[in-house]
Amino acid sequence: MENSVGSQPQWRKSSASGSGNCVEVARVQGIVVRDSKNPFSPVLGFATVSWDAFRRAQSPWAASTS
Repeated sequence: MENSVGSQPQWRKSSASGSGNCVEVARVQGIVVRDSKNPFSPVLGFATVSWDAFRRAQSPWAASTS
């Protein structure tokens, strides 16, 4: 999987991942989400507008972080 510039995605782990049950996200012509414990498993993809709406619904400060 490559991003729009042709390089590998830069995965970021959730900041709330203290218990080991974590997800990672990357921007790849939208947003993709994967299980950090199994990085070769399938990913979920979201349109950027859908991901932004999800983040805004989670908390009032989530939309201001990237």
